[in-house]
Amino acid sequence: MTSPPATYRAIVCVDIEGFGAPYRHGPQHIDMRKGLYEALERAFAASGIPADYHEDRGDGAFFLVPA
Repeated sequence: MTSPPATYRAIVCVDIEGFGAPYRHGPQHIDMRKGLYEALERAFAASGIPADYHEDRGDGAFFLVPA
């Protein structure tokens, strides 16, 4: 049995600084996450880099993109 060829990807990790600060609450968390994903969508679209896969991490995310 032959293994499929390796697929290489770069990893892009992002994090919202201070997300868990005690003065930030639910509505602010929702707004920060919305802003993060809107900025990432614009950046990926403007660069022409497709985000093949991503995982949400609450206060951030990581993306697999073509190497």
